[in-house]
Amino acid sequence: MLRGGKGIQRGKGGYDADRHRIERASLLEAEKLAVQKRSVYDVAKDRAEKLAGELQRFAEVRRTMQAEFKQKERLEKVSETTAFIRDTLKEAAPRVARNYVYHVSIEAGQLYREITGNAECTLKWAEEYSILLEEDGYERPFASLSGGEQMAAALSVRLALLKQLTDIRIAFFDEPTANMDAERRENLAMQISRITNFDQLFVISHDETFDNFVDNVVSL
Repeated sequence: MLRGGKGIQRGKGGYDADRHRIERASLLEAEKLAVQKRSVYDVAKDRAEKLAGELQRFAEVRRTMQAEFKQKERLEKVSETTAFIRDTLKEAAPRVARNYVYHVSIEAGQLYREITGNAECTLKWAEEYSILLEEDGYERPFASLSGGEQMAAALSVRLALLKQLTDIRIAFFDEPTANMDAERRENLAMQISRITNFDQLFVISHDETFDNFVDNVVSL
């Protein structure tokens, strides 16, 4: 007991209360600072994770926008090509129409000469779609033609259109002599019988005038 008491006395003699108080205050301050630093670290870490998420989202948005820009560029090119085709067709339409009219006119002229048996005249289908008959150096408009000439001219243009615009080489005439007198019926039947540029012609009629100008007659 006495030995122990002396040891405690010697221990007490080496204890510095002021230093202990200072060190304890420093420890408490350090712990407090550590808690603050930890709090700041946690906030910074949370902020960093949020920023990383935002960066990832921005990257996805960027990829999406790049794809959309590529799509936009593709659509713009398609639009430019479409506009070019549209403008080209718009500019070409009158030329194509003139080309068709030209070839129909040539075909109609040939058919007219074949129908009428007159090789000295030329039937023309003008660009404004009017019908003219050139004979002996003079052009006569459709209105000034005789009834038979008008009939042959109209028939020639219709058949020429059919021949130029389709691959069909068959034509049907449904009651072509309706409301015609005997002379005109005879003329029309003769004109139709002279057409050779088609594989087959069908005339559907109650008029027996055609009986003498066709190869076959089917009566119903």
